[in-house]
Amino acid sequence: MIVPKKMQLAIGLALAFTYASAIGSEPNLPAIELFFGKRGPWIVKFDKRGPIIPSYRVGFTVQWRFEQTNEPNASDLLKTSAGKTVSTLQKELLKTERAFWLDFKVNKTVMSKHDVPMTRHGVPFGSATYGVMAVSEEDARKMAYALVEFLIEDEKASTRRMKKNHIEKLSVMQDELRKKIEKAYKEIKTKNNGVPATYQKFLDAVENSPYSLHPSDGVPGEVRKTIFEMDKMLDILNIEIVGIQSKLSAIKKYSSQSDVRNSETLSTTLKEMAIRQEIDLVGAESRRQAIMGVKRREEALYSKYEAYLDLKSEIATLKDSVNQDSEEIRRLDKDIYFLGRGERTFIMKRNVAGHPSAVIVDIQPVMVKE
Repeated sequence: MIVPKKMQLAIGLALAFTYASAIGSEPNLPAIELFFGKRGPWIVKFDKRGPIIPSYRVGFTVQWRFEQTNEPNASDLLKTSAGKTVSTLQKELLKTERAFWLDFKVNKTVMSKHDVPMTRHGVPFGSATYGVMAVSEEDARKMAYALVEFLIEDEKASTRRMKKNHIEKLSVMQDELRKKIEKAYKEIKTKNNGVPATYQKFLDAVENSPYSLHPSDGVPGEVRKTIFEMDKMLDILNIEIVGIQSKLSAIKKYSSQSDVRNSETLSTTLKEMAIRQEIDLVGAESRRQAIMGVKRREEALYSKYEAYLDLKSEIATLKDSVNQDSEEIRRLDKDIYFLGRGERTFIMKRNVAGHPSAVIVDIQPVMVKE
């Protein structure tokens, strides 16, 4: 929580002016002001109690637009303008492992998925929380400025390289998308040229079918209905044929029995029954062949209509792909423009209302847990 006391604000502004040259940046980049917000104690437990016990902890979180630059260490921080002014005891503390830490997190999405700069509404590359222990509140504040100064100095050395590499990657992506779009347009043109001929094949097939007098737009529905009816008739016939075959099997079984063979009456009756069943079987098989012939004819007719539908669907899919790729190119254009505007590669979170270049830094007393 920020304590809005005049003294704290005065100290913050005094430090801001003291190290203004240290945390400035390139001509197009604004200086960063730090406002310190005091929070509750930072409770820490050390595995081994060292000779120097920190009394304050200062920390802030940074969001990276592209990739994290170099990680600071004690030597880097002491080389900064603010770092050179810390107390001797603070310099000794920085040499220990417990003085500085970094928690870095990489997000899955590098650039914004929307048509707005990602630093406003999108997802940055990742974030890093920096923290430094200090032996006094004044040293803690100085260390915060030392961290920011390091980030800015490191940014100067790597920003141009990172942006140049990133713009080149985005440009390559655009070139690949343009080639993909060009190929898609050629396919669309070829397929569009084939649509009339494909549909004409369907119309010609209709003219040579029982549907020649039907309106062409209603034929596909009638064909599907006929195919459905043929399938139902085939199911019924298949059941009937299985029944006839079972009867013939039973007649054959009884005819082989000795008492039936010795009875002229029974033998004659079974032969007559077998003949009738064989005649019925031939009739059923003939009807099945006829129905299957009708079904094949209808399916052949409908396949020509499906070829027309498939072609239209392929064209629609290609057009959707072109639209998506074109939109992606426009998005990449905005990203490239954004990269070339000379803005920071990192964003410090928790800005001060009304002060776009000022950020809030947490400062906390350290409570060592025994």
